[in-house]
Amino acid sequence: MHTATMNHSYSVIVIAGGASGAGLTTARRLLTETNTRIALLDPDINAGALALGSLGTQRAMFIPTDPCNAASVRLALQAVLTRFGAIHVCIHFADQLRADATVDHTCDNRRDETAQRSAQTNQISAFNLLSGCTASMMGNAATSHAAAGLMVFVMHDATSRCMLPSHTFEAQGIAVETLFSPAAIATIAEVQVEIANTCAMLLERHRGHTLSISADLH
Repeated sequence: MHTATMNHSYSVIVIAGGASGAGLTTARRLLTETNTRIALLDPDINAGALALGSLGTQRAMFIPTDPCNAASVRLALQAVLTRFGAIHVCIHFADQLRADATVDHTCDNRRDETAQRSAQTNQISAFNLLSGCTASMMGNAATSHAAAGLMVFVMHDATSRCMLPSHTFEAQGIAVETLFSPAAIATIAEVQVEIANTCAMLLERHRGHTLSISADLH
């Protein structure tokens, strides 16, 4: 894994899938740091409006985004750059399967098809979002001892096997981390808090140490 430390304070963080669940919990956790500015990217306009209402607009913004549409992602990231001036971190929350859908054993075939579609969607959205963020991060100051940005994948079991290869981004000076959480319990508040705290820990460690980790929340 890439072990460069960051040469900035992670002041601008993009959270894809940040309008609800663990993404929103993570946004709330990271906003406790006074210099942090958060951009929530999510296709759910109603959830995004509610999320922004709870976070406030001083250091947060919401941009309706179709993560599987490259043009939509480009416009969203440009909006982030226009307001905040940079992108230092991108946290991609895979689209968690609903817990009540995963326990219906009378529809196993339909459930498997849903998982496969979810995995494919997440791979496309991860490529679009992280490729776009990489282009923006390359404008950040970086040296041989400091990464230009940090990308964090938060995935459930269905998508872990199709994670994009980290060397694609590390070769460009971008640090990459991966968290795994089980889809069936991704809506439990305690797990969402654990994910949020782990994301905050990753950011803190990259700020001051040459350390990269992978975390398993099972």
